[in-house]
Amino acid sequence: MTKDSAYSKMLAIYKKASTERPDGWRFGQAVFNFTFGKYPEQANMLRGSDVDCFYNDDKINEFIETMIELLKNK
Repeated sequence: MTKDSAYSKMLAIYKKASTERPDGWRFGQAVFNFTFGKYPEQANMLRGSDVDCFYNDDKINEFIETMIELLKNK
């Protein structure tokens, strides 16, 4: 996958998390869960890491940037 393609895929997940997250989910939780739904292997690689945004919304950008790198190498 190219970097542009990986960026587009993560942008779509970001937008989905912005507009379709269930009540009670924080934004970072939605970004992680929607990413996991599409790319479970790569999301699991980031689970519990310094860029895991599930519990920390401040890490969303780092999570997305790291996912783009993982996906472009897929």
